[in-house]
Amino acid sequence: MGISFFKTKKSGLRAAFLLLLTSLLCGNLLFAQEPAPNWRGRAIEKVSQSPIWRALLHSDGLSSAISDPEFVLSGRKFSAQNELIDTLNFLYDGNASHVCRFPARYVWLKTQLDLPDLSLSSCSDLNEFLAKAPSQQISLIFASESLAQPASMMGHSFLKLSGKTSDGREVSHAITFFTEAAGYNLPKLFIESTVLGKPGFFALSPFDEELNRYLKKEQRKVWFYGLDLDGATRQLIQYHLQELKQTKLVYLFQSYNCATLLRYVLALSGKLNPPGKFWVSPKNVVQDAMAAGLVDKMSVDSPNAWLVRVISEKMPSQTRDEITQAVLQGNVAQLNFDPNKDSDYLRYSLAQAYTDYRLTEQANNSFLVKTASTLAQLRLYPEKQLQIAATLNPANSPPDSQISISTLGTDQHQQYRFSFLPASHWLIDNNDTYTQETELQLMGLTAYVDQNQRLGVERLTLYKMQSYTPFSSLTGGVSSKLLIQWGSNPYQAPDASNAWVLSGAVGRTYRLSDDIDVFGLIGFGLGIAAPVNNLPVTSEVGAIIREIASMKTVVSYERRYDVLQQSIVRDQFQLEQVHYLTRNFTLFGRLRKSLSDPIRFTEWEVGLKRLF
Repeated sequence: MGISFFKTKKSGLRAAFLLLLTSLLCGNLLFAQEPAPNWRGRAIEKVSQSPIWRALLHSDGLSSAISDPEFVLSGRKFSAQNELIDTLNFLYDGNASHVCRFPARYVWLKTQLDLPDLSLSSCSDLNEFLAKAPSQQISLIFASESLAQPASMMGHSFLKLSGKTSDGREVSHAITFFTEAAGYNLPKLFIESTVLGKPGFFALSPFDEELNRYLKKEQRKVWFYGLDLDGATRQLIQYHLQELKQTKLVYLFQSYNCATLLRYVLALSGKLNPPGKFWVSPKNVVQDAMAAGLVDKMSVDSPNAWLVRVISEKMPSQTRDEITQAVLQGNVAQLNFDPNKDSDYLRYSLAQAYTDYRLTEQANNSFLVKTASTLAQLRLYPEKQLQIAATLNPANSPPDSQISISTLGTDQHQQYRFSFLPASHWLIDNNDTYTQETELQLMGLTAYVDQNQRLGVERLTLYKMQSYTPFSSLTGGVSSKLLIQWGSNPYQAPDASNAWVLSGAVGRTYRLSDDIDVFGLIGFGLGIAAPVNNLPVTSEVGAIIREIASMKTVVSYERRYDVLQQSIVRDQFQLEQVHYLTRNFTLFGRLRKSLSDPIRFTEWEVGLKRLF
C-alpha cells in the first residue's frame, strides 16, 4: 500500500508537471494563432478619411473642435486615423462598459469594418435616453430674431426628436447646445466667448417648453424643417447625442457655437461634409440642410405680436379698432364673421392673434378668457392658413459673412479700404428675411492704405447693433442702437486720433408704407482719446427706403451736444445707397457731411462687397 501510494503520488507530480507544460505550450501556440488585433492597414486608413468619421470626431481631419480627453482619446497625437485606432483599442480592451462611452462610433465602425460584436444592453443611460426620447422623426428647428431682443438677430438652431414611447405615447424633445451669457461685463464676456471659451451646455428638454419660450415669451418665429433620414441614420444621430451628453464641451462664439455642433451632427447623414467654414451661423445650418436635400417638409409658427402687427396693417384703422375693442370687452361673437369671405378670415385671424398676445400679459383677464373660449368654439376657418412670405424663410437669407473693398475721399486725403465682417450684416444689406430693418456687426475690421502708401486700421468693431422695429399701437415697439468700437472717432474730424467709442440710442420707427420706414432716436456717446474726451448727447432722424431694381437708401441727420464742452462734429448728414447686384455681390456708396462750425467736412466712399 505504501509503495503503491508513493508511486501514485510521484506519477501525479509528473502528470501535473506535464499538464502545466502542455498548457503553457498550448497557450503560447493559441496566442500565436490569435494575436492581439492590429488596427492598421488600408481599410483603417480609408475609414479614417470618411466624412462621417470626421463628423463623429467633430473634426476637420487635422484637429477636433472638442478638447475633452475623454472624447479625444489620441490627445496631442490627434489625427483621424490615430483616433480611429485608439477608439478600436478602447472598445475592444475587454471592458464591456467602454462601448457605452462611444455607441455611435461603434455602430458606424461595425458597418465599415469586420469587427466582433459588442453588446449595448448594459448601457443604462443610453437605453433610458432611447426609451424617453424616441426619434422616429428628427426635425431641424430655427428660432428667428426677437422683436424685443436685438441680441437674438442671428437666431438659434436646434433639433427636435419625435416619436412614440413603448407605451404608445407621442412625445417630442428639444436637443440644444448653448452657453450662459448673463452679466453686463461686456469685455469679459467677449474674451471668454471668443478666446478663453465658456462652458457649453448640452440639454434635452420637452419640446413644448422650448416652443413656448421662443414663440410666446420671446415672440420669435419658429421654423420647422423635417429631415429625410433613414432609420440607421436617425439611430446614429441619437447614439452620437448620447456621446456628446457625456462630453465636457467648450463654447466658442466664432468656432464652436450651437450651429457648429449641429452642423457636425447633421453631417452624420453622409449628405453633407463637416463644416469647413471658419464661421457657421444658425442660418447656415438651415441653408446647408436645404442644399443637401435633407429637408422633406417645412412649416412655421408665427408669434402673435408679429401677426397682430402684420394683419392690422392690411385693414382700415376703423376695422382694426372694432376688432381689438371687441377682444378686450369679450364681445367678439358680435363681430359676425362670414366663413365665406377672405376679408373676414383676416378679421378672425386678427382677433385670434390679438387675444393670444394679450393673454400672455394678462392670463387672468376674464374678458380675454371669454374671447378665447368663443373663438375656440367658432372654428370658422379650419382649412385656411396664413401664408408667410417666402422671403422671410431663413433658407433664403443672404450669407452671414462679408468682405468689401472701397475707395474713400475727403477734402484732405484719399484712401483705399478693405473691410472684413465675420458676422453678420449691415443696415444697408438686404434685410428681407428679418421682420424689421436691422444691423449686427461682430468683430468687424476695416483697414486702409492712404495716398502715401501707409497702412493702418480704420476701426475694429467689437459690437454694433441697430434695430428699427415699426411701432404699433397694439403691440408697441422700440427701436435702438448700440456701438462698441475702437478706431476713427465719429465726434471729431475724419483725420483725428483713434479712440474708443461707446454709443447708444433709443426711439421709435414708423412704417409709412411697405417700402418706407422713418425713425427718430435720442441717445448718448462716449469718445475716449487722449488728450480730448467727448461725451455728447445725440438726436437723430432718418428714413430707410426699399426701392425698385434691388436698391435701398438709408438717409439720416444727427445733432450732437457735448456735455464736456469739447469741440466736436455738431451735426452729421449721411446718405447711403446700395444696389444688390446678386445674392452675393453688392455695390454701395456713402456720403457723409458736417455742415456746422467748428468742424466742417465732406466724405464720400464707393465700394463693392462680397457676401459668403
